[in-house]
Amino acid sequence: MPQYEATVRGSVQDAADYLQKEITSSSASSELAEKYSLFSPDGKCCTVMIFEKYYMRNESRISLTITIDDLSSGTRVCATTSGGGQGAFFSFDWGAGKNFITTVSEIIDRMR
Repeated sequence: MPQYEATVRGSVQDAADYLQKEITSSSASSELAEKYSLFSPDGKCCTVMIFEKYYMRNESRISLTITIDDLSSGTRVCATTSGGGQGAFFSFDWGAGKNFITTVSEIIDRMR
């Protein structure tokens, strides 16, 4: 499972809005499947977003889960992919997971 982690400037909501806009516009098959935010009494926030994208190279959909929080110093973005393999026992995704993570890292680079 490819993974990515970075710290960005701005609020959790700003980062979530920007990532959502950029990921869904990066490909016709990229879509936001779910978004959930949880707030603490002291104003801290954690947002989880799940995206799906269809990859022709392996003829399947792959999911991207992004967690954004400000529970420690700064706004932290963590991303990981899953799925994308073919069949019940074959989990090789032909690089689709790494490609989806690269999309996130490029978007984060533009945010910085």
